[in-house]
Amino acid sequence: MPRNPPERAEQVIERLGLSSLGERFPHQVSSGQSQLFSLALTLVRPADVVLLDEPERHLDSRRVDLVATLLTERAKEGTAFLVATHEAALVDVCDGRVELG
Repeated sequence: MPRNPPERAEQVIERLGLSSLGERFPHQVSSGQSQLFSLALTLVRPADVVLLDEPERHLDSRRVDLVATLLTERAKEGTAFLVATHEAALVDVCDGRVELG
């Protein structure tokens, strides 16, 4: 992924399927699109550690898989993720996990 913030932003927005929403107002997007936009804002920023609380909320399985792929790619770049999730696709990409009962 590009290191240049504008290029990185464009790539993340494109990969999350948000490019066509640039002309819409916030009240004109679905809850899933709003969630993806929030994740895009998080993934564009440089960080050593990122905390995500249920990033799969309001997303269909295809989008959850896409988020899992993006998190995996970002982790390979050196970012550590702490993710609270019930979604198996996101748990599967983790190196370790803690289950709370």
